[in-house]
Amino acid sequence: MRDCLRRIEPVLLAGMLMAGLATLSFARAQTQATTPAPSQAAPQQMVPQAPPYSVPLFRHVDPGRPLPDLKAVESLRIAVDEDFPPFSYKEQTGALNGFNVAIANAICEDLRLTCEFSVRRWDDLMPALERGEVDAVIAGVNVTEQAVETADFTGAYYRSLGRFAVRKQNPIVKADMRSLAGKRVGVVRGSSHEAWINQYFPRSNIRSFGTLKEGLEALRAGVVDSFFGDVLQIMFWLTGSASEDCCRFVAGGYNDPNYFSRGMAIAVKRGNTELRDVLDYGLDRLQSSGRFAQIFRRYFPMSVVD
Repeated sequence: MRDCLRRIEPVLLAGMLMAGLATLSFARAQTQATTPAPSQAAPQQMVPQAPPYSVPLFRHVDPGRPLPDLKAVESLRIAVDEDFPPFSYKEQTGALNGFNVAIANAICEDLRLTCEFSVRRWDDLMPALERGEVDAVIAGVNVTEQAVETADFTGAYYRSLGRFAVRKQNPIVKADMRSLAGKRVGVVRGSSHEAWINQYFPRSNIRSFGTLKEGLEALRAGVVDSFFGDVLQIMFWLTGSASEDCCRFVAGGYNDPNYFSRGMAIAVKRGNTELRDVLDYGLDRLQSSGRFAQIFRRYFPMSVVD
């Protein structure tokens, strides 16, 4: 997951993500600035709020799972990095923020754990866990065969999806083989998304681009009919200024762990099953209570599936 986001132009991606977050913050500020004080409000003219978008259930919550020993874990040292927006980053004030940070904080609050964050370089996160300097890593670590040899992982709390985007005037409503047969579909050259699209959409006219920026610009300019890639990369481009409000998602997303949908999970030291089980329990509670969906909507401006 993290490799997918970082492999293609990390500076461009970070800029798009932060621009999207800034757009969200600006929209909230505008709403607050234009809302009259209670004494000035006219109740009969209240504008209905749009319903919150749906958030997928990324985890399977087993109601029959035994309750872990919550007393076995009282404090937690959590390692994150600071250059992976919107998952983890530092604000201008120096405060640590991000989706992963919020998830960890919510687990600690719900289970009444005393938690301390340790900000580290990406390449030192897992080594620090192995050295025993931290208890858990929440930083978009891919759960690979190599990773599970040195660490244990909770169940996934997020999986990246592949999605198609088109120009707004494009009438397509469903992204399937028939709808995209003969259509020009853009994708980043050498990416897992290119491998997937070549495997499952052989009747489409695949156009490969050297960079994400080139591919998305080709979509904006109408050089391709559709672009396929990581849902978050495309999402923050759609909501940022670079897209010039040209385009939209086609409804639905593709989940394929063999290509691009490896799960995001929390890593703990190999053999620390007590902590892993407690964290899994905390993640289950967040999803079942709706708290996970609330946190998700705070950092991502639109649905990953609708």
